[in-house]
Amino acid sequence: MRLHDLTLAIYGKAAAYAETKGVILRRQEVRVSGSSTTAILLIDEALTPDSSRYSVPKSGYKVGISPPSFDKQFVRDYLEEIKFTRSLPAPCCPRTS
Repeated sequence: MRLHDLTLAIYGKAAAYAETKGVILRRQEVRVSGSSTTAILLIDEALTPDSSRYSVPKSGYKVGISPPSFDKQFVRDYLEEIKFTRSLPAPCCPRTS
């Protein structure tokens, strides 16, 4: 239960801070290590664009669409849109301004 509580505390503080900046923290990955007899260690990046899904702006959020974001979700959306099969060669992604 301790790990559950710690994970929710990390997410809760980060989401509350992001909200003060007009950003939605949609998802946060937390990687930890430890056992019932050792300390819990945060072992990987946290609260970065690679481990989180940040959307902006909060005012533009709409249910059912992939909102604008500060992460790499736009690349995933594009690859899904072109039905990329994950086989080489990988497609070039179009430039955006």
